[in-house]
Amino acid sequence: LLGSVFSDAACFKACLSLCLGLGVVVFASIIKVPQITRILSAQSAEGLSVGGLLVETFGYAYNLAAHYRQGFPVTTYGDFAMILLQNMVILVLVYHYKKQLASGIGLCLLFAVFVAVSCAKTGPVPIPFLVLLTGANAAMPVLSRGPQILANAKNRSTGQLSLLTCTGMFMGTLARIFTTLQEVPSRTILAGYLVSAVCNGSLVFQILYYGAASKKAADGKKVQ
Repeated sequence: LLGSVFSDAACFKACLSLCLGLGVVVFASIIKVPQITRILSAQSAEGLSVGGLLVETFGYAYNLAAHYRQGFPVTTYGDFAMILLQNMVILVLVYHYKKQLASGIGLCLLFAVFVAVSCAKTGPVPIPFLVLLTGANAAMPVLSRGPQILANAKNRSTGQLSLLTCTGMFMGTLARIFTTLQEVPSRTILAGYLVSAVCNGSLVFQILYYGAASKKAADGKKVQ
């Protein structure tokens, strides 16, 4: 059986896509945990772009609904639900440390209602509208990650950004490029993953670069 799978290129790609999809969904369930624990440990969300986080959360919300309503395999969108829930936790923490907890909870409730209404097959949100929203997928990573990347460059620091989370997000988008090519016939969704991979890779680079620069500066002060 295994021999026939590996000898058939199409079958092998389909199996690989399924395994990658399942892996991404499982990994997504803990992808933001390092970020959450970093915020809790520091008792601060310094360095995180709230605007970028809100845009990212909205992107996961409508993509979750669009994939579900169009009947795509759950392995191609299960990670959206996992990351969406974790983003809500981060939003609550961010607003908690800004002394605006009620606003954070209110935003999370709005996202939850939007997802519930959009996923309802007999609800007021038509599939063409959700498909139209996925047309903005290529812009979403720029809008969500862009403010964070610019803030990092301006501050020459990545604040409380987690290297594990950002690296995981980068690897996840690379895997999603492959699964989308295999299972989701949508160029807009594919474009979104391609741009997202570039943006997530940029964040990983910034964390490594500014982290090394900070360590070098700290070591220099110790020598003095």
